[in-house]
Amino acid sequence: MADQGDSAEEAFAELSRRLLATLTPLVGPWVEHQILTRLPSSHADRSDMTALARQAGRAAAAHVGPRLEQLLSADIGRQRTNPLALLREATPFATDVLRSVGVPPAVRDEHARAMHPDDHYDVSPGAFSDFGEAAHEAGLLWGAAKAHLHLRQRSAK
Repeated sequence: MADQGDSAEEAFAELSRRLLATLTPLVGPWVEHQILTRLPSSHADRSDMTALARQAGRAAAAHVGPRLEQLLSADIGRQRTNPLALLREATPFATDVLRSVGVPPAVRDEHARAMHPDDHYDVSPGAFSDFGEAAHEAGLLWGAAKAHLHLRQRSAK
């Protein structure tokens, strides 16, 4: 019979796989959405913008996806960041497109500017829920399991 430590580690590994499977396909569409929803209605060619947004989304997914996989497959003692921080790495892909087509920067408060100084369009996600309900649920479960496993490992020392 496996001990509780083994089952906690197995549960965490499963929740890590679930989070990865949930987040990975959402990165590209999220970037596309951030771009297309920030375009002024007066912007001339929506079809060109849709193509640019899709290209930026694919590039963001290609950048973020492998980093998420590396993080979520690592032992918790080697995880030096978190999945939401990696998702925020998709922000520049949207920012670059918006800047390149002349969209004016968003009005941001002092706190937002301090937290994300390069996020001129207020794109940076604040929570897993910015990627949808499934991401929110998977992120919460993963975080709780990680905290549980971390506490269990610390108390065993």
